[in-house]
Amino acid sequence: MKIVIDASHPHLDLKDSPAAIYYKTLKLITEQEKEHDFLFLVDEKLQEENSTSVNFTFENTQRKSHLLGKIWWDFKLAIRGNKRFDILVSFEKKCFFVKASSQCFIATDANKIRKNHFQKMKTVVVDSFFFKNVLTRQFKIDTEKIEVVPVSPNSNFTSIDVLQKNVVKEKYSDGKEFFLYIGNFTGEESLIFLLKAFSQFKKRQQSNFQILIINNQKSYFENKLTNYKYRGDVKWFSNCDQSEELLITATAYALLHPFSKNFNYLPVLKAMQSAIPVIAVENSSAQEMATEAGLYFENETPANLSEKMMLLYTNENLRNELAEKAINIAATKSIKQTVDLLWQAIKKTVD
Repeated sequence: MKIVIDASHPHLDLKDSPAAIYYKTLKLITEQEKEHDFLFLVDEKLQEENSTSVNFTFENTQRKSHLLGKIWWDFKLAIRGNKRFDILVSFEKKCFFVKASSQCFIATDANKIRKNHFQKMKTVVVDSFFFKNVLTRQFKIDTEKIEVVPVSPNSNFTSIDVLQKNVVKEKYSDGKEFFLYIGNFTGEESLIFLLKAFSQFKKRQQSNFQILIINNQKSYFENKLTNYKYRGDVKWFSNCDQSEELLITATAYALLHPFSKNFNYLPVLKAMQSAIPVIAVENSSAQEMATEAGLYFENETPANLSEKMMLLYTNENLRNELAEKAINIAATKSIKQTVDLLWQAIKKTVD
């Protein structure tokens, strides 16, 4: 088969996004499936390394203007595609003039999915059954079109010993235990939700716990912390590199993943690999990944979240049990699993 892969997605050059992981998976597929030919369409945002594989080539699709790029994508690619390749795999764009039976769409952003994606694609790939169920409810489409391919965890994340954890706490949390939140907030209401839950935990337990937040939104939300009673116990890390994130994650008391609309469960996988339990909302992609390695609350209220935080704080044996389950469950997830499932989804496009 001849397979063309649109590699012009804006997040493919990020090391830690679902799109980037799928892109890495596609390149691994080319190494595994050497009897097939793969063409990657790239632009200058993605600096590609040279490939030694004879079935793996790149073509720069950068055009001088948006209009020329659109003409190339909608018409020239369609003419070329309907004659010269079997499958088009895309992340964000859709080519209306390439046969629907030849297109596989990898959906990584729930906010950018439209009903016509399902009309113009033979196969749609998502990373969780939760995501699939949301799409089928929203668009009332045939579930057979949607293939679930969980993204693989980052193997660099791992557990560390007590001495290392103490060093990390001295550096990042004034030597104190901390809960961890990784990810962006959809708006100020989600930040307020998290801070209210932390406040209720602090009032009930009278502990010196802190909460660490890893994202790049501090400047946007900083005024929200001005009058916050426990602002001294909120540590915010922007532009956190992976080595720092690895150590902070492996030292956390628990990872908080409290929003059902947050489809990105990569922080959950990182925590599990680091033997850190998860506290998340029920019926979410986080619960789907963590299963027995987490505590789950319903109704998405600060009181329900703080209750689970308190339960973990007051029951060290429970925390240890969840941590052990976390690392065991994480060990069952691998890049090979993602490679195999994604290749099956791509092949289904022409079956």
